[in-house]
Amino acid sequence: YHAKDARFWIEYATKIHSELNSITNWAIRSKTQGLLGGIGLIFAEGIMHRVEIGYWIGKPFWGRGIASRAVGRVERLCFEQFDFQKLTALVFSGNQASARVLEKNCFQKEGVLRNHFLKNGSFIDAICFGKVAAKS
Repeated sequence: YHAKDARFWIEYATKIHSELNSITNWAIRSKTQGLLGGIGLIFAEGIMHRVEIGYWIGKPFWGRGIASRAVGRVERLCFEQFDFQKLTALVFSGNQASARVLEKNCFQKEGVLRNHFLKNGSFIDAICFGKVAAKS
């Protein structure tokens, strides 16, 4: 993660906030420990009526259920406020902890996207998870 990545993320979050007049990216914070991580939504365009959720937690805070709680809160907001029908998430292949966060929130594994990410000069498969809004 470099300064250019941070600038891109801030510009993206600002643009989406302006377009939707709503916050769609959040810092995950603790009153006593400060910044723990981040979570946000990436909106699909065109005929797709879905949104992708992404999150990260700082290594010192792993294993505390922080991401699971944050995903649950943002998921409810996504389905209730934005009225999307599907929420998706991509996990680096081999990241069992992140996959477990989604499974705890009743996401289902939908497939593998081969060589989907390029990280540190290596291609990594993505495991795709999805959750469809409950029918009323």
